[in-house]
Amino acid sequence: MDILKVKKLHKKFEKRLVLGLKEFFININKNQYSKFNRKSALSDLNFNLKKGDSMAIFGHNGSGKSTLLSILSNTIVPSSGEIFINGNTSSMLDLSSGIELDLSGYENIFLYGSIVGKPYSHIKRDLDEIIQFSELGSAIHNQVKTYSSGMLARLAFSIIKTTEPDIFFIDEVFSVGDINFRKKCNDYFQAFRKNYGSIVFVTHNLDEAKMFCNKSLILNEGKQVFFGQIDEGIKKYKKIMS
Repeated sequence: MDILKVKKLHKKFEKRLVLGLKEFFININKNQYSKFNRKSALSDLNFNLKKGDSMAIFGHNGSGKSTLLSILSNTIVPSSGEIFINGNTSSMLDLSSGIELDLSGYENIFLYGSIVGKPYSHIKRDLDEIIQFSELGSAIHNQVKTYSSGMLARLAFSIIKTTEPDIFFIDEVFSVGDINFRKKCNDYFQAFRKNYGSIVFVTHNLDEAKMFCNKSLILNEGKQVFFGQIDEGIKKYKKIMS
């Protein structure tokens, strides 16, 4: 049974009258081709995952990887197409999203937990587990604005893992964590997959992709150029990037 199915998915860029400085220089010559100067962020994506499948999403910068994850996470709306998700989801796309920097880590457990959909009673139930997994110690009572990016990663992931999702959507957020925390997350995801959990993972790290995923999706300038087994996908991705 499919746990995730995407059919004829399209996302067009919204037209804006005011451009940022970067966009101004990209668009200074409308007739000059650029992979960042296309009309559609995503065009005609079609893929499906069975329960227990995990998928790495590959592509150059600006290929639409993060846009796709945002659509799957329901933070932005596609222009057209169908998305079917059979199960609970959790997303780690932006560590700072939903975190209040002036509050303590302890207070953010309740705030961030409610944002990701945990009932108050479940947050209280899982409080000790969250603090213990984060290994923040007494720093859990410090304001989050004093945290390093690695400490922020510990806090956010420790909360999200207790939501017990069927599918994780992840956008390379653990590259900021220290080596011990990354190993701890890796061990968690290995156990998660053994219990038939699914991961949809944007990454440039081919070793991590092969470790966690059996499927791969390659995007190039918003278009799907490959969907299939991870080993074949890695070979094709290396050719595209070279």
